[in-house]
Amino acid sequence: MLERKEPIHSVVFFDTDWEFPEMYDHLDLLEKNTSIKIIRLHPKRSFNHWMFDRKVIPIKGPLKGKIRFVGLGWPRAGFRWCTGKKFDEFKKYTNKVKDHTMCIGLAADEQARVKVKTKTQAERNKNSRYPLVEWGITEKEALQYCIDRGYNWDGLYNVFDRVSCFCCPFKRKAELKALYRHYPDLWGKLREMDAKSRTTFKYGTTIEDIERGFAEEDQQMELFAI
Repeated sequence: MLERKEPIHSVVFFDTDWEFPEMYDHLDLLEKNTSIKIIRLHPKRSFNHWMFDRKVIPIKGPLKGKIRFVGLGWPRAGFRWCTGKKFDEFKKYTNKVKDHTMCIGLAADEQARVKVKTKTQAERNKNSRYPLVEWGITEKEALQYCIDRGYNWDGLYNVFDRVSCFCCPFKRKAELKALYRHYPDLWGKLREMDAKSRTTFKYGTTIEDIERGFAEEDQQMELFAI
């Protein structure tokens, strides 16, 4: 958009505090190269608070006024509370900007994610624009575009096809295996988070279960190599 001389009010990043350290370095480099100060939004209460410490107290029913449980646990299908917190903060910010248009970085080969399926999505899309879709730029092309301009995220995209929170429970097995093998410190932190959460990482499967499976796969590979 800068190269096309399009006006930009602000660049906004929501910081979950669960990002890869390399992502923060990338943001610093982006600010330096573009001279644009990135607006970094934060949830009103930390994600750790929501996941581990939030007291859920029903407002009706037999448990009205009593603590039902503490901590929302891992986000899961049908209850992606983390995404909800992100949208809440983005909405608060954009409501301060008169006649705004939010430009979202979904690529041309992600158009299924642009389609409106619910009233909530329709409301969100009312002032939204998808420049990469407009210009026919795919995920692969967008990544190469960035690499050609000196952005490499310290190798994150050499390990992962796409990058989300390091602890995202929606990661595929291959992504979890990459985290396990290449980022042992973050994997250790993930293990601690799972042990503390009132819900398991993936519907009854713990990080220890997943780690045990990876260790067994590695052992089998060693046997085949002998």
